[in-house]
Amino acid sequence: MSHEIQNIFVEAAWYLTIAGFGIILATKLLANTKITWALVGVVLLIIAIGNALILIGAGLNPSQTTAAIISLAIHGSLGVRFIGNWLTDGAT
Repeated sequence: MSHEIQNIFVEAAWYLTIAGFGIILATKLLANTKITWALVGVVLLIIAIGNALILIGAGLNPSQTTAAIISLAIHGSLGVRFIGNWLTDGAT
C-alpha cells in the first residue's frame, strides 16, 4: 500500500484515539450510572480494537504506531475495567 494511504490510516487512528479521550472526559463529567460507564467501556474496547485492525488492514504494525499503542494501553484497559466494575457491582 502506498505511503500516503498508510498515513491516512495512521491519522484515522489518532482521530479515534482523541475521540476516545473525549468520550472518557464526557463520561467523567456527565455520567452517573454504572450502565453508562459499562457502555462507555464497550465503546473504548471497540476503539482500541478498531485502531489495531485499521492499521493492520493498511499493512502497518500496530506496535510501531503511537496512536495504536496509546489506544490499546489506555482505552483497552479502561474499557475492561469499566465493564468489570459493572459486572462485579455488589459482588463480595
